[in-house]
Amino acid sequence: MIKNQRSPVFAQKISVLYFFERKIPLKFKVCDIDDEKHCGEKINKKQKIGTFKTTLAEILSEKNHCLFNRPLRHKARENNGTISIRASFLTRPGLQIELEIKGKHLDKKDLFGKSDPFLVFYRTEPNHHHIKVHQTNVVKNSLDPEWDSVILPVERLCSLDYDRPIYVECYDWDSNGGNDLIGVFTTTLNGMISTQTNCELINEKYKKKKKSYKNSGQIYFTKATVFEETFLEYFTAGLELNLMIALDFTVSNGNLFFPGSLHFEDEKTVSEYAQAITAVANIIAPYDSDCVFPTYTFGGMIDQKTNHCAPIHRNGSALCEGIDGVLEAYREAKKWVKLSTPTYFAPILEEGIRLGSWAGFGKYLIILIITDGVIDDMKETIQQIERASSLPISIIIVGVGDDDFRSMDELDSDGKKLTEKTERDIVQFVPFRKYSHHPTELAAVTLKEIPTQVDEFMKIRGVKPEHIRAAHHQQQQQQQQQQQPQPSSHPPF
Repeated sequence: MIKNQRSPVFAQKISVLYFFERKIPLKFKVCDIDDEKHCGEKINKKQKIGTFKTTLAEILSEKNHCLFNRPLRHKARENNGTISIRASFLTRPGLQIELEIKGKHLDKKDLFGKSDPFLVFYRTEPNHHHIKVHQTNVVKNSLDPEWDSVILPVERLCSLDYDRPIYVECYDWDSNGGNDLIGVFTTTLNGMISTQTNCELINEKYKKKKKSYKNSGQIYFTKATVFEETFLEYFTAGLELNLMIALDFTVSNGNLFFPGSLHFEDEKTVSEYAQAITAVANIIAPYDSDCVFPTYTFGGMIDQKTNHCAPIHRNGSALCEGIDGVLEAYREAKKWVKLSTPTYFAPILEEGIRLGSWAGFGKYLIILIITDGVIDDMKETIQQIERASSLPISIIIVGVGDDDFRSMDELDSDGKKLTEKTERDIVQFVPFRKYSHHPTELAAVTLKEIPTQVDEFMKIRGVKPEHIRAAHHQQQQQQQQQQQPQPSSHPPF
């Protein structure tokens, strides 16, 4: 609280955890309170000066990465002043560990089904106290669970000590909150990285009761990769993300105007294509300065000919302004593009490579392909992925419907190189229906590998955040010079 001041400067910092793949909404409310004793009480309309809603990504993506200034809003009046926000690192991004974990032969805890297991990780302090640092998702009705992959700061997990004990509990989730302990184990970061060994879950209660007791199941760390997270530093230095969208218009989607079609929409139904566009683009949009998204159809028939990379507008333009512009163009395209066959990815990727090659220094392209199943040009698609892997490009494939997606899993090499000619892993595949009721999780899973892929590209190329910052500054100077009025070459008369 600052007294008697119309231009207050608040000294108290607000700490917010940053996750690229999640939309983090923020609301700022400025109030006029005469007595600080009433600070915690409900604010009435007269005391409210104004409010402002934004997201953390919008603050971070402010042009020139300077002060974020926006007007305060109030329903009853105008001219409520402005709010200025500056974002900075409280802790520098550092070492992260990505974990993929599965269990085998866990104890059955539920009377009418299997267990619903989840894991809880604790950092062990020097005084042997345990500090909770992470809890996994719940895997329903499984004794052989595979939990969602997770990325954690190494400092939070073990204070950068690779041999510090990490205590892990495995529970069976109950809806009434009375979770049942399956077992516990202790490991270290070095133990996780050494994925050749498994960890035995031990339940001391059962161990004391049964002489024949061995364990309550086994936990395997199938992936434990430590890497340095610098993506946010690249972004705050001026890195810009661009999004290209490609939509599958092949006949396997079903008749556009029948309720069974994956493209079908009415007043009550939003197609899986539209849902996937919204979920992914909502996260990326703040990082794209102009929010103009090149959008294409593939596999559709246009003017009696199947086109495998067609701009979404009938006038031949691919550019769409904002997410609403993409959705409007998609719905218009359904009126004039006929479904056809086969399904080719290579022409779309070739167009993405063209855009990525011309993007310029300090830009990174994300290609979002939404499709309903098997592709018919696997060899050519892999060749284009090999080309794209040496460029500032990532490829996201969202599979809609319930078709056979084994070929998509083949393209997503999960951290390994797809072929010997592939410079790095750039493909992420996500089945839409697994997350259809949780759009936030769909976006999180779809985009979680982007920061790592950006970091890897920059390191391979030897690009550091300061290089992007210098190029960004130079570009600004050039733009300012172009905006300055030039002296006329003609005489005044």
